[in-house]
Amino acid sequence: MKIKPKNVYLSLRAKRSNLQDRHVPPLAGLAMTVFLVLMLFPVPGYAAKIPERSYPTVDQPKQEFFVGEKLVYSIRYLGIPIGRAEGWIKEVVEIRGRKAYHIVVKIASTTVVDLIYKVRGEHHTYIDVEKLYSLRYQVQSSKNPSQTAFEMNFDHPKNVVDYFYARRKIHKIFPIFKDSQDRLSLGYFFRTLAVKPHEVVSIPVSTEQKNWKIQIKTQGTRKMIFSGVGTFEAIQILPKLDFVSTLKGEGSVRAWISLDERRIPLQLEARAPLIGSIKVSLIAYTPGEPRRK
Repeated sequence: MKIKPKNVYLSLRAKRSNLQDRHVPPLAGLAMTVFLVLMLFPVPGYAAKIPERSYPTVDQPKQEFFVGEKLVYSIRYLGIPIGRAEGWIKEVVEIRGRKAYHIVVKIASTTVVDLIYKVRGEHHTYIDVEKLYSLRYQVQSSKNPSQTAFEMNFDHPKNVVDYFYARRKIHKIFPIFKDSQDRLSLGYFFRTLAVKPHEVVSIPVSTEQKNWKIQIKTQGTRKMIFSGVGTFEAIQILPKLDFVSTLKGEGSVRAWISLDERRIPLQLEARAPLIGSIKVSLIAYTPGEPRRK
């Protein structure tokens, strides 16, 4: 049965409204949490396409990230283009005496969707260069991007996080699991793991004032070709995102990540009851450079 575009956009608007009072992005953004990154219309900072190439498979991924790397994804809802997102490793900074990768993720709805409900999201994570866990996570205000709406500062020696949510005036410190990630650094950390088919990985995550042990299953491999980017051997992963209420079910999220040394997130499909399906696909990639040590 075909769904009229009007109904699709109305359902998107209703979903966005339900999420507005929580510091989480819309469903497209929730899917992005798994993939790190999520249109068919330009947004600021769009990464230039590079010539297509083949990315050779390696057993051990890099244990570092590359400053300047940009990943750009198209987002489709029920087959209709609704947005685009970009993940950018901006720089290396110092957080409380520790070197950290500053990673920025921006999400934007398309011009057509803007007519119904304009979506602009900006998320920042700061990942310890040596330990590869989160030191800080921030969400900027959608109304005023220069202001921080939500922030978490991780104190790993004490296994606590300082949690601040401006809109609801919440400020508290609560315990976390050892080496916890935030909802964005989770995906980047997974890229450093030497996973093989049919394994299960558990990663500690702190979000929504709660602690989780996120289970990620790996499946088989296959060749994937992305126009304008290249050819990859990829492994399928099935993350169980318990902290996302609409994506809790087994197999609700299916993603593919490359098996080259960068472990590039390539594609994601998410299905949620009463909402439908979202597909996120890589459309441009800029590799970046190793940091100066």
